[in-house]
Amino acid sequence: MYTPTFQSLQGDQEIAKGIWLFETPGHTAGHYSMMVELANRRPMLFTADACYSRKNLDMMVISSFHVDPVANLKSMQRLKDLESVDGEVGFVAEFLQIAQSDFLVHVIIFGQ
Repeated sequence: MYTPTFQSLQGDQEIAKGIWLFETPGHTAGHYSMMVELANRRPMLFTADACYSRKNLDMMVISSFHVDPVANLKSMQRLKDLESVDGEVGFVAEFLQIAQSDFLVHVIIFGQ
């Protein structure tokens, strides 16, 4: 039987070549966003639950529940800073329930 192992992270980490995790607390304790560096294009920055839409990021308005709203606003500013220097932002726009399974799939929409 396969037993997965886990490693706790703290701070920003490159977890594999070109895949970075950035601390973006606020929505939950220990929340991270991810940047993926790809050849021949700008890096993609996945906000996860730190920011749900382009409008939220542009207006610096949080939506939904956040454990620490002040920390979340700081995280959103950090995402804006990373975007301006490095990447194209992908927002988790919605969840879809797959009929044949119990898995939720994130639909990533870039630039919207």
